[in-house]
Amino acid sequence: MDPQVVFVKSDSPYQSLGDLIAAAKENPISVPFGVTTPGSLDRQVMEQFKALTGVTSPVITHDGGGELLISVLNETVAVAIGEIQELSAQIEAGEIRLLATYTEERLDNFPDVPTAREEGVDLVVTKFRGIAGPRGLPQDIKDLWAEGIARVLEDPEFKEWYTAQSLVPTLMPADEYEAFLTQFAEEQKAFLIEYGILKP
Repeated sequence: MDPQVVFVKSDSPYQSLGDLIAAAKENPISVPFGVTTPGSLDRQVMEQFKALTGVTSPVITHDGGGELLISVLNETVAVAIGEIQELSAQIEAGEIRLLATYTEERLDNFPDVPTAREEGVDLVVTKFRGIAGPRGLPQDIKDLWAEGIARVLEDPEFKEWYTAQSLVPTLMPADEYEAFLTQFAEEQKAFLIEYGILKP
């Protein structure tokens, strides 16, 4: 999984998710939120965040993560959601600061950053990666792939790499993954229709 985080410019007045929520409730227009494309997962997460907290701040979309990061740095937006591995250089340079993660538990590489749940927002985000093959793939081939992937995830060199990137390996059997994808697709479709991105 790719951990999703809430981040601000390093000199932002908001020191916690609670600070951000309080300021956004007091003056919504002064705390614009940034996300990537209109139909992206982070846009969906931001709308869920607003619904859970009662915040009504405007959400500004961007063409991608790079453009979004620029908007945070030049203060076009006050806060944004991003993938931790895309932000590592700016975090190391002290240009941005993490307020919270949308993970079940705190990230090992950022133990001082609380989860959104710890900050009172009951929201966990699953942004995932997977492997797919052609329909009708024989079961023995599926089994070989499953065994191979499990071995790769335990490879010390690869484990060192994905740990450094704060990626969280979560191995899911093929049948469970198929059911997960079906549910995910239904949720995405409902969101896209609700916000006028997709016609019913």
